Amino acid sequence: MIQVINLLSKYALDITHVEIEKLYGEKHRYYHTLEHITFLINKINKIYEWDENEKERDILILAALFHDIIYDTQKSDNEEQSVSFFKSKIHNKMTPELQKVCDIILATKNHKITGDKLTDIFCDLDMWILSNGSFVEILDNERKIFKEYQFVYIKQNK
Repeated sequence: MIQVINLLSKYALDITHVEIEKLYGEKHRYYHTLEHITFLINKINKIYEWDENEKERDILILAALFHDIIYDTQKSDNEEQSVSFFKSKIHNKMTPELQKVCDIILATKNHKITGDKLTDIFCDLDMWILSNGSFVEILDNERKIFKEYQFVYIKQNK
């Protein structure tokens, strides 16, 4: 968590790690939780363990923190809302690094290969469990996602 606190301070973002934890702990979340964010940050840190490119790591970790910050399963604009939320927390001016975070968040709407290194790394990590997880991990995450979208099942079976 120290890494996150330092990153929020470094980029002068007007939000605390406690506020981020609260948003990811909303009662309707089962998959898009702090556990998912922690998984992404750990994977990013592993990728950049021997890489000196701190700026790239910062961008990817900020994208991880904010890509699902707004998450309402009944809406189709979560990525756009997450970007708006992120922008509202920028205390100073928009920098190229912060704009890249916004671009990456928007790319998670469809997870298509873009040819952009950081965007493709992040989208791949965001979907990592589907292509690299064990059967048990995939099943567990499928159950969590079903719980987030169970309202659809309930509506259809009324």
